[in-house]
Amino acid sequence: MSKYILNYEFYPTGDEWEETDMEWKEFDSLDTAIEFAHELLDNGGVNFAGVDVEDENGEIIYTLFADGREF
Repeated sequence: MSKYILNYEFYPTGDEWEETDMEWKEFDSLDTAIEFAHELLDNGGVNFAGVDVEDENGEIIYTLFADGREF
């Protein structure tokens, strides 16, 4: 079974000029990881900086930016 790591970057106080912090979470499903990324975007407010989802080999396979753009 594949594992996916979601890396979430955020501004601790909401100031985009400050250094970002990062947290990560592991998922068994890519769809679930992407769904969670969108929940972070919807609920993160000004603190949300972006999300990357990596496969089990460490390759970034999905990116979601604070403005909603996906890559």
